[in-house]
Amino acid sequence: SAAMIGEQFPMSRIIARTLESAISANEIPHGLDLIVANFSLHWVEGISRISKDLYDSLTPAGVLAIANTDPTRSFWAEIDSAVKSRFPGNSLFNIEQSHSLSANDWEAMMLLVGFQLRSRIDYHGTAAVFASPEVGFADFKRMAGSKYLKLANGATKEQVESYVKQLLEKHTNLNGQLEVKASGFRLILQKAGATK
Repeated sequence: SAAMIGEQFPMSRIIARTLESAISANEIPHGLDLIVANFSLHWVEGISRISKDLYDSLTPAGVLAIANTDPTRSFWAEIDSAVKSRFPGNSLFNIEQSHSLSANDWEAMMLLVGFQLRSRIDYHGTAAVFASPEVGFADFKRMAGSKYLKLANGATKEQVESYVKQLLEKHTNLNGQLEVKASGFRLILQKAGATK
């Protein structure tokens, strides 16, 4: 939680708003030593522009740590793929580009703005376990926020959500819990020219 982070790192600053609005309001200060983006940058539109803003916000030796799922092996990307197949023109994400970037794409984009790669770890496994499909779906919608659900071609929210619930039921374990399997990556990037 923000309170716990504040206790352990009293000089840290938690930005509890969208990255786009924080940058446009000049709420992300310059001179930061570390920026952590934990499963959040894939919700950002115009990410290539914002990646440059993140670079500029860091000190000369500043570090950016990113964790994201790889869309080719992501649970919600697979559910979205089934939605697109069943309801052409519709999507669980009302944002396409950032969700379609692979780990290699993220790395290349960050190198292009001036970062150098310090480390990369790819992973595969259970990303989360929810008490039920309903709880897992509610969490997904909360994360997506305004980016949730692109409707087209006469499909309704109720139709799409009913189908998603059917799909999620197939991913429950013996206890009725929703198991979200995913693969992804973690990148640790530092401003180019910084000493290690």
